[in-house]
Amino acid sequence: MSDLCHPDIEIYIRNCNLEQLELWLASRCSGVARLFSQGRVHEYRGVINGTRVPILVHEKVVGIDWTCIWFRSSHTPWRRDLDCALEVARALQTQVRCLTSDWIRGRGERKWWDIDAGQMNEVVWQ
Repeated sequence: MSDLCHPDIEIYIRNCNLEQLELWLASRCSGVARLFSQGRVHEYRGVINGTRVPILVHEKVVGIDWTCIWFRSSHTPWRRDLDCALEVARALQTQVRCLTSDWIRGRGERKWWDIDAGQMNEVVWQ
């Protein structure tokens, strides 16, 4: 697992509705504003440590249970996807997944961290 700061943060949250996610976002970012919504895709902007950060939320992106949240910036309080995933799992009391390392296009099997009920396991998720 790399300790380098990820260029963006992307996690997958299980059984989380948009209202819950927006409340959590408002607790971590100031001035959260929804800029665009189309179907299950929502674009936001929030301010983190004085920097505007674009945020994309895609509901039901994997089956009907999983919502993706993508902070499209390195200017977040988390160095890695895992740091954000651990925080969200605790705050929302739900299962969260993220890649174990940086995403590389064309790479074969990808391994994920699965955080659930305080336990963290490495899984293959396709």
